[in-house]
Amino acid sequence: MSLLDEVYASNPSDKILYTTLELLHSAFDYQSPAGVIRLCSGFDDLTATLEAGAPFDPSAAVVFTASGLAIRAPNKGIKGRQEMTITLDAVSGEVIEQLEQVIAAPREPIKAILRYFVSSDLSEPQNIPYQMTVINPSVSPEQVTARAVFTDVLNKSYPAINYTLQSHPGLA
Repeated sequence: MSLLDEVYASNPSDKILYTTLELLHSAFDYQSPAGVIRLCSGFDDLTATLEAGAPFDPSAAVVFTASGLAIRAPNKGIKGRQEMTITLDAVSGEVIEQLEQVIAAPREPIKAILRYFVSSDLSEPQNIPYQMTVINPSVSPEQVTARAVFTDVLNKSYPAINYTLQSHPGLA
């Protein structure tokens, strides 16, 4: 049984589950490294070590800023596209400003990575990080809301390569 399964099953009083969210976009530039906003649920900032395959700072200890982070998991069903609802309350003005700039010029999607850490072992995430694309973000002075979608595997074309005469002239 993994540490995350143990926390879910028994809810031990000496272990705290931390939900973290990493937002990635080339326009984010207010903190280091540029392109990343790291948030965690709770009242205190969290220092934890990322996995080796992380897009920024792999295997490094990073700081997740405390915020009112709420995640609503997708409903179970037969839909090909799974959506998760993200709500951020009481985020700093810098985060809101960064998100407003990205929303105003939506040429590049915002990527999101959801990780879970347990207080007794912050050396790595306790789950395989969920990578999503943020759609329809909405920013108000009180909160930020957005939906995040996982890869739509059911509606993905197979094979992923389209064989056309332009790309493969030998088909003619």
